[in-house]
Amino acid sequence: MDEAQRAEHKAAQLKRLFEVGLLITSSLDLDEVLTRAMDLSRHVMEADACSLMLLDEDAGQLVFRVALSDVGDQIKERRLPVGQGVAGWVADTGEPALITDAYADERFDRSYDEATGYRTRSILCVPLTVHDRLIGVSQLINKLDGEPFTDEDLELFRLLNAQVAIAVENARLHADRLKQERLERDLAFAQAIQRSFLPQDLPRDEQVEFAASCTSAQEVGGDFYDVIAFPDGRYAVVIGDVSGKGVSAALYMARLVSEIRHLVLRLEEPGGVLGMLNNQLAARAQRGMFVTLVCAFLEPATGRMAVANAGHLPPLVCPSWGGGTSGPRR
Repeated sequence: MDEAQRAEHKAAQLKRLFEVGLLITSSLDLDEVLTRAMDLSRHVMEADACSLMLLDEDAGQLVFRVALSDVGDQIKERRLPVGQGVAGWVADTGEPALITDAYADERFDRSYDEATGYRTRSILCVPLTVHDRLIGVSQLINKLDGEPFTDEDLELFRLLNAQVAIAVENARLHADRLKQERLERDLAFAQAIQRSFLPQDLPRDEQVEFAASCTSAQEVGGDFYDVIAFPDGRYAVVIGDVSGKGVSAALYMARLVSEIRHLVLRLEEPGGVLGMLNNQLAARAQRGMFVTLVCAFLEPATGRMAVANAGHLPPLVCPSWGGGTSGPRR
């Protein structure tokens, strides 16, 4: 290829590079971005095979997400430790690799060829970075014309993957945003469910006044209360807390409130309610989940109150004249 032909070929590649950038950034679906980026890279660079690996920072590994070749399906989802093989070296150093003879390079790992029967000759491998942060590695193997990759090929591949890295990061951010929006919708729904299990209106009585307020540390949690009226004029007052926060605690609380209401109306004293409830919870206990609870039976006619406490903060009695607490009373 003479100089004129080389210049014309390079101009054509740069034009295709621009077109590739537009195509890659036209989608916010991560899988689509990855597959489209590698398919177009393979076409533009006239390579036989290509692969893209994303970095799993916690594991310190590169995870194959796209592998396009006759044996690509055999290496998908494989993991490569950072520092191992050519791609691992690129991830470790942050430097690109141009290898004209793979079997003569000590960084090359022959196990993939041995496992698939493929023959690697020349390799281009570049890091995918966003704001100097490594997010993955992109790799080309073997030019279709049988020649080794060149410095010009490396420069073009680096330009291409600068766009790929931005597209991947945008797709990830978009996926995170969608996930956050779904979580916010789920939490709003769980909050509505949780509130529905708390009393909407407290009983009205000429001899006693009830008031309550419950504010969760997060959108939903395990705090709850209830006031249950007996036919004979007595009341059961329940205050409790399920361990943990979030949706799991709210769901556990919802079931617990229903069981407490059932037990209160069956049994004659608060200690019996807590004892029976404890047996039921222990029979189906989940690791790490527990409940603290105060149950009180109030007789407005006599002013007497029987209280049972299962690990919760003790209730306080405050004089009506506002002189401060008289100390915890059980």
